[in-house]
Amino acid sequence: MVRVCGRGALSSRCVMGSALTGVVVLLSSASSAHQPGDEFADWFRSLKVPGIERPLNPVEAFCCSPERDCQTTDYEVDASGHYWIKAEGERIQVPPDKILQRTDNPTGRAVACLRHFKGHPIVRCFVRPPES
Repeated sequence: MVRVCGRGALSSRCVMGSALTGVVVLLSSASSAHQPGDEFADWFRSLKVPGIERPLNPVEAFCCSPERDCQTTDYEVDASGHYWIKAEGERIQVPPDKILQRTDNPTGRAVACLRHFKGHPIVRCFVRPPES
């Protein structure tokens, strides 16, 4: 049964129902971080956050999710050996404890998985490019 708000009806119930419907439609139409057929999708989904052995929420153990996408990125290494990336116009230092010690990176480039904190991207996971 579909309920339609009347003309000019701005009751809180009508507005709230419309807002919830919009959110549900938006969320259901959003794609996940990596679709099954995408190149390297299985590898991206295999990335786990360093240092999280037994999270309360198992989803939190993974670097990628619809809210935290992993992507290839350019990077720099400073004289102290710290890695830096650029994300969303910001230069971000990669925390050393967020660097995954993996040698199976099939992308050929560095990979950064980001999340947001107070509107700014932060590194959740980082995979160095393959050694050449």
